[in-house]
Amino acid sequence: TYAWGWDAYGQLGDDPGSTSRDMPVPVHRPAGATFTAVSAGAHHSLAIATDGSVYGWGSDENGQLGDGAPTADQALPVAVAGAFQAIRVSGGGRHSMAIGTDGVVYTWGADGAGQVGDGAPADDRPIPTAVALDGGHAIAVGAGYYHSVAVAQGN
Repeated sequence: TYAWGWDAYGQLGDDPGSTSRDMPVPVHRPAGATFTAVSAGAHHSLAIATDGSVYGWGSDENGQLGDGAPTADQALPVAVAGAFQAIRVSGGGRHSMAIGTDGVVYTWGADGAGQVGDGAPADDRPIPTAVALDGGHAIAVGAGYYHSVAVAQGN
């Protein structure tokens, strides 16, 4: 897994002291983890490991890394909290999304515009929250800056 570009928040996942990279650099991986899918948010990045676990790095100002303890930034990947295994991830402006192997959509991070989608008051969500879709199992998700979208199977 490689990353390059601006790194002010640690979103490249390569070195806590870097500010930008003009060529691809390897992302540090937790011991034993191999990443199979990635997504870049505004100031954070996400990856899915072969076992379905999700990792995030970069800005965590609004809990978008999903590790349960928002901090200013994480220059190296941290595990997203929760017992789900993911098949898709999407990083947004300040929130994140995933689809679990069971087709459930999970969202976390900033919720100032309702982008987490749980109908609760707009507070940051530092751990993944399951989102109900009337259409059943999700097959695609997309996290915008202040909104979220999902496609449910058959819809």
